[in-house]
Amino acid sequence: LVAATAAAPAPFVLPSPGGEVALVHGVLSAPQQGDLALAARRFAESRREELGLGPADTLEVVAALGSRFGGSVHLAQHVGGLEVHGARVVVTFDASRRVVRLASSLRRATSTSLSPRLTGPQALAAAAREIDGALLDAHGQVQGGYAPRAFFRGSALHAGFLVWVPTLRSSQDWHAAVDATTGDVLWVEDRALHAVDAQVYDPSPGGI
Repeated sequence: LVAATAAAPAPFVLPSPGGEVALVHGVLSAPQQGDLALAARRFAESRREELGLGPADTLEVVAALGSRFGGSVHLAQHVGGLEVHGARVVVTFDASRRVVRLASSLRRATSTSLSPRLTGPQALAAAAREIDGALLDAHGQVQGGYAPRAFFRGSALHAGFLVWVPTLRSSQDWHAAVDATTGDVLWVEDRALHAVDAQVYDPSPGGI
């Protein structure tokens, strides 16, 4: 007697414009044992070439979310000890602890330049020059903070700093990216979201 078993549907695969995997959906693994965060990292690193990870690149867990329906683990790409800005992999598990989705924003770098020529305070000062009303302390120094990051310049990765600059207006939340190898300010953005037509209901619209 030969038992016939239905084959699982082939996973859906969506590539990124650069050819790296952006999304894979389907039953992608057997049930995983042990810590799901570690299992997620092992699974993602087993697909290094598809994701565009370099030989020395690593993935670090930044968040792990779970429920009775499954869970997801968020991983950040690191190159040369620097977190790559915006480079994330999300591994999703179903209630049986099988991997059912792999989503990625990783890109393959053609070269790296990871030796900074700017310090963090210099990057903070450079960003502050691009932002009106940057707060200064009693000594005239720019207030705020910074964190080392790697940023893409075209297809190359450069060392840099993600900078936060407070201003005289508490409603603003200015962040900037500074290339620490060239001194260029790559972008500046106010991350505070505002809505003039928002409404709040208690407990819900129309008392529903």
